[in-house]
Amino acid sequence: MKKIAWKTAGWLAILVFNFLFLARRVVAQDDFQGVQFDPDGNIAKATKLPTRSPVEVTIRAIQWGLGFLGLAAVIMIMYGGFTWMTAAGNEERVTKAKNIIKFSVIGLIITLTSWAFVTFVIARVSDFST
Repeated sequence: MKKIAWKTAGWLAILVFNFLFLARRVVAQDDFQGVQFDPDGNIAKATKLPTRSPVEVTIRAIQWGLGFLGLAAVIMIMYGGFTWMTAAGNEERVTKAKNIIKFSVIGLIITLTSWAFVTFVIARVSDFST
């Protein structure tokens, strides 16, 4: 079972690496042919690049990370349910499945609370900055 978990984690890490880094490299290969530069020197407008601040990018990264953790918790709950369903009356496996579900629900509650806290803080900070 540990081998399957490590293989799954390895494939997931490869998938995340490809999504985060390699996809951006492919998009970055544009040579900007046909781009008409703004006479005012506004490079972001001429290249149609996003004009997000580092704070916005950080907030978005935190929200994505918390979303990923929530997804992982839901997958673990499903895994615990699958383990329970395939226990075939074995009390040791049923107890293991109950523990998986219990700790996954605790993790999901912590993740959702963190997401709510981050969203609340972002709303308050953005109210003060405007």
